[in-house]
Amino acid sequence: TVMGSSAVVVIVFSDYLLSLWIQDQAIASKVSILLSMLAFGTLINGMMVMPYIAQISTGWTKLALYTNVVSIAVLIPLLFILVDIFGLYGAAIVWVLLNMGYFIVAVNFMFRKILIYDRWSWYLKDVTKPLISSFSAVFIIKMTVQNSTTSLGMGMTLLCASLVSIVASCIMARDIRALIFPVKQAC
Repeated sequence: TVMGSSAVVVIVFSDYLLSLWIQDQAIASKVSILLSMLAFGTLINGMMVMPYIAQISTGWTKLALYTNVVSIAVLIPLLFILVDIFGLYGAAIVWVLLNMGYFIVAVNFMFRKILIYDRWSWYLKDVTKPLISSFSAVFIIKMTVQNSTTSLGMGMTLLCASLVSIVASCIMARDIRALIFPVKQAC
């Protein structure tokens, strides 16, 4: 939840983060989309940690091996093509495609062998609901806050967006919500 919330803030507020870091608004506005794309790919990659751990903990290492071999065979030529056409953005596209392939294809193979009945619960309740709530909350902040040009204003906006993102994500994550708001048993 925290990883996803942090990635959402980086994706939506990449321009603010880059402006604060490099102190050059012109460069930040030119490369902020690149940072958003890389953060999106990394977000998807981070969501793959638990399925990967589930595979390894059951002793099933072949899926990861085969997935990576296919990924190398497909994505290395694609990397050369897209970098030639789109430059740095082509590399970011390949990073997103790699992780989307893991998320869509590899995880579905995993759910056919282990955790058979948890596929839709994981996709919908554990991934989609927290991410949609986090993206919605952060996007609303982005649309309502006027573009700040001061470091303090950008920093405060990022802090606020981060906190709201984490809260929104936690409220929608069923296991975390159960820890925060436990259901009391009747006597």
